[in-house]
Amino acid sequence: MPYVNVNGARLFYDEAGAGPPVVLVHGGLGDLRMWDGVVPLLAVSHRVVRFDVRGFGRTEAAVGKFSPHEDIRAMLDALGIESAVLVGLSLGGRIVLDAALELPERVSALVLVAPGVNGLPLEGVYTEQQDREFDEALASGDLERAAAIDLSVWAPLGTDERIKALLLDNLRENEGVVMVSAKPPAGERLEEVRVPTLVVIGTRDLPRMLELADELISRIPNACRAELESDHYLPMREPEAFAQRVREFLS
Repeated sequence: MPYVNVNGARLFYDEAGAGPPVVLVHGGLGDLRMWDGVVPLLAVSHRVVRFDVRGFGRTEAAVGKFSPHEDIRAMLDALGIESAVLVGLSLGGRIVLDAALELPERVSALVLVAPGVNGLPLEGVYTEQQDREFDEALASGDLERAAAIDLSVWAPLGTDERIKALLLDNLRENEGVVMVSAKPPAGERLEEVRVPTLVVIGTRDLPRMLELADELISRIPNACRAELESDHYLPMREPEAFAQRVREFLS
């Protein structure tokens, strides 16, 4: 798999198709493979780039601080892309939203998929017991138990080997690695987003994720919303419906 050297790290990526560029940023429950079903559907009309965020997939997490949106800038530079549509799932949504605020000249549109938002906490997603048991399982190396806790929260529609393997491959402790977000945080600056924005949410996602989607729609100027019958693994559950909504938004 090819990689680009960005800010002291090797970011592994792949791309397909030709046309206006679209960059896909995965969530914290997997790596770039979360977009496997979506890439060929978007690549019929766009140049689709996806990469492993530091600490996920093949991209190692070098000890120290790093800014994911600055990694996006460096990757766009390395690939000769002036501006792109940024599509982010969950953690990836946090990253691309920061990029739209900090690098407005490099972002032509946003697709926020079940997104987190820096500065708007995810309180109540895990119970205290789940938090404690997850930390204990990860510390003891019981990845199966840690994955089961995560999947009970984020995948209420059930799991398959593909979803479970993605999570297990990316359950790790990246000690000494600090992901630096935009300052002030995006949650205080949503009104500053100036690019066309589509917020996609699964109707079976967590209540807190639905609340965040409502806040994004109400505060980002001219944002629009799409709902699909899915939980948090939306692009993997409904790749065809998801790709269709994105193509309609970009047309």
